[in-house]
Amino acid sequence: MRRLRVVLTIVLVALLTACSPGGGSGSSSASGSAPLASGSASPSASGTPTTVLVYLVRGEKLAAGGVTVTPIDAAVARASVEALLAGPDAAATSGGLTTTIPRGTRLLDLAVRGSVATVDLAGTFATGGGSLSMQLRVAQVVNTLTQFSGISTVAFRIDGRPVAAIGGEGIGVDPPVGPADFEGVTPQVLVESVWPGLTTSSPVAFKGTANTFEAVVQWRLERPDGTLVKQGAIMATSGTGTRGTFDEHLDLGSFTGPAVLVTGGERGDVASILVDEVRIPFVVG
Repeated sequence: MRRLRVVLTIVLVALLTACSPGGGSGSSSASGSAPLASGSASPSASGTPTTVLVYLVRGEKLAAGGVTVTPIDAAVARASVEALLAGPDAAATSGGLTTTIPRGTRLLDLAVRGSVATVDLAGTFATGGGSLSMQLRVAQVVNTLTQFSGISTVAFRIDGRPVAAIGGEGIGVDPPVGPADFEGVTPQVLVESVWPGLTTSSPVAFKGTANTFEAVVQWRLERPDGTLVKQGAIMATSGTGTRGTFDEHLDLGSFTGPAVLVTGGERGDVASILVDEVRIPFVVG
């Protein structure tokens, strides 16, 4: 499958606003049962390039990447899953992102009933790897689909057959699962507006989810050589055991050029030491 080019302009906020009248990932659902190609979840005009997220892996935790897809028959969610299955491109790979989904895994079908998306994947998806790999690959699919406001959980089929668990490690997917079921493989701070290969301008959108000590999200911007440009902290909507959201803009003044966004949670006793540190290379244009 042809790899899709990582997006060089950030239009994610506009996409999500268009997908949900309230913005963000709401809990609204489509009625009845229909394939996503009919527009039951976050449609995009056929043939129009659209920026979406695919959820990859950094280390042993989830990470978000941005791609440009060109949906056919308005099926932007289907195109997003196909982009995920294609794996990270050169920019994502150089930025430290990988995938646990076996190479050659094919999407056989994708449909939605209410707020549940049912994804049918070739048997390759459930082969190889241990418990961590299985958790991550299921979480990659779940998070990629639930970015759309009409979808809150995902059910799985393998080679056309409904399954209650994935792989020999038995990762449960019945009842349908959502992002909260994979907190163990989600970083304390999951950034969903900055990714490797992105070029954007100041103020930089800083958006995602967090489950940190007292809901504090620390961040700093560095040059590639480690020189500090700016740092600060923001508050998520919740923390200390409960995942919340954050949506801010980082004013970097006149700074331009290659940069690394470093983020994580406070350790508690030493605020300058980040827990579950994440480093994301990008470019400020």
